[in-house]
Amino acid sequence: MEVYLVRHTQPNVDKNICYGQLDLALAESFENDFHTIQSKLPLNVDIIYTSPLERCVELSKKIADAYQYDIKNYKADTRLMELNFGEWEGKSWDDIDKNTLGDWMSNFVKYRVPGGENFEDLYERAMGFWEREIKQNSENSYRMLIVSHAGFIRSLLCYLQNIPLDKAFNIAIDFGSISKINITTEGIKIDYINH
Repeated sequence: MEVYLVRHTQPNVDKNICYGQLDLALAESFENDFHTIQSKLPLNVDIIYTSPLERCVELSKKIADAYQYDIKNYKADTRLMELNFGEWEGKSWDDIDKNTLGDWMSNFVKYRVPGGENFEDLYERAMGFWEREIKQNSENSYRMLIVSHAGFIRSLLCYLQNIPLDKAFNIAIDFGSISKINITTEGIKIDYINH
């Protein structure tokens, strides 16, 4: 089984805005960004999972159309969503209380954003998806494409590489990047990250 983890391309938002589950369209550069992704994907996949947020759905549909993937095997899944920043969603980072922001930055793994999640919550969602949708189907010899967010992808990679969650941000996951996991009877191999 091959699993391709695709991060959405640049969203249409100012760089100083806090967003996780804030629903955003993709930036005007999307068409150009998409051409970079095109050359990195397999010619066919058996199933596409996507975060239901617009920036992922838009990319998923574009990929399915460009490659003429069978859209009936296309599924939106809330477990693939980015970290929920709760009351911070849509705010400028400069407008968030400095003490609260400092508390989160020093312990984002355990510190739950007001009205939102901590990184452990995101990790649990990612693990739930892994156990139910990937691990249970790993004996199938098909290709799965997952269009998601940096947080979700980092969570899976932390799990697969035994990386402590507080080191998750040491894993670079750029906009429009692809990471590939290969699952065989011999085990799990990460072919590449952030390609």
